[in-house]
Amino acid sequence: MSETSNQLITYSTDLRNVSSTLLPENLASLITAIALAARLSIRCSSLLIEALLESVKYSTSFTFGVSRHVIINALSTAKKLHELAAPNSLESSKALSVDR
Repeated sequence: MSETSNQLITYSTDLRNVSSTLLPENLASLITAIALAARLSIRCSSLLIEALLESVKYSTSFTFGVSRHVIINALSTAKKLHELAAPNSLESSKALSVDR
């Protein structure tokens, strides 16, 4: 019985002396630092890409809005010029009607 209890105590002290990492401390620290740097780099890259995509989204929306207004103004101007050139022909042709 005493031999079994001595083995348990010895086994228990062996567990306390085991290192908390599988690799040597300096190598484990290096790997941890590299992993943290990679995570930070990925996070910064994702924020930059998100900002870039948001700016592309808003610039595209703005460009479509400006283009729409330019086309509407061009058609309105063409309609007014057509009315001035031939006032009676506009009633017979409804192809140039543009609603604002």
